[in-house]
Amino acid sequence: ATSQVLYLVPEIGLTSNLQILLEDYFPSYEIGIYNSIQTPLSRAKTWLNVSTGKTKIILGTRMAIFLPLPNLQLIIVDEEHDTSFKQSEGFRYSARDLAVYRANDLKIKIILGSATPSLESWVQTRRNKYTYLNLKNRASGQLLPKLIISQKSSHSYENGISEDTLKILNQHINAGQQALLYLNKKGWAPVLSCLECNWSAKCKNCSVNLVLHKNKVDFLLCHFCGYKELPAQFCKFCGSNRLRLLGIGTEQLEHKISRIMPAARIMRIDKQLVKKKKEFDDCLRKIENGDVDIIIGTQILTKGHDFTKVTLVIALEIESYLKHPDFRASERLFQSLLQVSGRAGRHPKQSKNYQEPVFITEVLDPDNDFLKDLSSANYIEFAEKLITERKTWNLPPFINLATINLTHSNEVILRRETNRILEEMTNLIPNSEKSTVKFSGPLKVFPERVSKKYRSRILLEADARADLHRTINTIKATIMNTKVNTIIDVDPIDF
Repeated sequence: ATSQVLYLVPEIGLTSNLQILLEDYFPSYEIGIYNSIQTPLSRAKTWLNVSTGKTKIILGTRMAIFLPLPNLQLIIVDEEHDTSFKQSEGFRYSARDLAVYRANDLKIKIILGSATPSLESWVQTRRNKYTYLNLKNRASGQLLPKLIISQKSSHSYENGISEDTLKILNQHINAGQQALLYLNKKGWAPVLSCLECNWSAKCKNCSVNLVLHKNKVDFLLCHFCGYKELPAQFCKFCGSNRLRLLGIGTEQLEHKISRIMPAARIMRIDKQLVKKKKEFDDCLRKIENGDVDIIIGTQILTKGHDFTKVTLVIALEIESYLKHPDFRASERLFQSLLQVSGRAGRHPKQSKNYQEPVFITEVLDPDNDFLKDLSSANYIEFAEKLITERKTWNLPPFINLATINLTHSNEVILRRETNRILEEMTNLIPNSEKSTVKFSGPLKVFPERVSKKYRSRILLEADARADLHRTINTIKATIMNTKVNTIIDVDPIDF
């Protein structure tokens, strides 16, 4: 066979296990790997082998979409909803959207795989642009985990989880099974604050709180620019020594769980701790070999991993994400929770003491509307509800968006240039087009300042994509000559 297949995954961490699976299924084919952690020489070899048609199956991250594949017959985009397929720095592109374009151009098949499809893709199935194939059962034939929405107790704050959750955790560990504790917050505590005046430790380069980490010595770290400093002993505003830590991160959760379950073998996995692919692969190997009882991790563990012995997943501190101003916040939270819950009970019972798979989330308000939707575990129902909302408020996927993102070290210059561009856009865009392309700004960006640069944003909206691109081309040709750093992002994923 001369045909080539391109298999795209959102994270480098997913390639190792998938490579093994593909090699087992297709022993006579070499699997080409293409991602950013390879050496330039290794990438060049893959490039040459695929460009000549020698390599038939290519497994890669978003950058692999640009590989020259003369005999390409099929593209698979795994976890197509994942925002990692969008390159949001430098040269901006969506690998998923490029994959759809490339397949359409070549008139070949493309499979977009996801248990929680993006609303953009789901709307395309409703418009009959995409064919919807529903896998009604898990690949292993196992039932989905039972969902428990538990109210936080004083025990939760003291020990990381409530007494009821601890009881279930012990049952699963004592049965020789594994548990995954999902907390998407790195570090020990997200905020160091003063009880007297509410001062909090902030980054000197960014308008964000510094996160406390404990690694031999305590230090405060900015998760945006990497700035570090030692924790203050006194408030830098009022001088009080009444400082407190607010919130919990994976480091503190690991400490609390190890204190109440001293015999448990605990492994914490987050990008702060596991920085290299080899380290991550070693962690996955230990989990698969049963050398770990409890896995504590962030978003890195929600995507596509097949843990044989995990039967309990506990999601913590999820409500803060619903307060995010991004209109996609609830969609992404629902996706990440369903994805991480899917790590539980993927394989058949392994002992007579087997505990049925369970997914627990601990919250302050169990009656929250979002949690009522989550309790049904029916993503399509939830997606339909969101689609109705998006249509009402004229949000994507029912409108096309682009942003003009401006940055400068001087806030006054940034504000002046943003207003100048807005004024010139008002004069530049013909009245005949103002009804088809709307623009607004300057919009607030969070964080407002990153790496000593203030940030501002102008939003463009258009019903028709052609109108949006025509306006963008006009702007680029005439008013992009500015003193501030300016980047246009079409179909932005973060607000």
